[in-house]
Amino acid sequence: MSIGANIAVITTGAVIAFAVRVHTSGFSVYAVGAVLMAVGAVSLAMQISALAKQRELTSVQAEVSPEAVLVRPNGSIRQPYGPRGTTAMPPAPGESPCQSADEYTGNEW
Repeated sequence: MSIGANIAVITTGAVIAFAVRVHTSGFSVYAVGAVLMAVGAVSLAMQISALAKQRELTSVQAEVSPEAVLVRPNGSIRQPYGPRGTTAMPPAPGESPCQSADEYTGNEW
């Protein structure tokens, strides 16, 4: 569950426990509200700790060692950013498969 869903479960449990006045013989409405609040609180604590752990791992992974080296196999002719035509390596002006505005006549459809 997300943090918002956990808070919604806690709120629902509080409303059931404190605002609802129902007398039943089979179960206690107050106990149901208390259980919902407890489940929401435990789940919220787990969610926050998981997010903290994720943030810690992400910040550790983002640190690049000064000794880091990009290694390519011998004889590799592969470009470092993928094939030409991607955002990282756009094609040369005459190599584009798309027409420019000057080349478009309007009858291609």
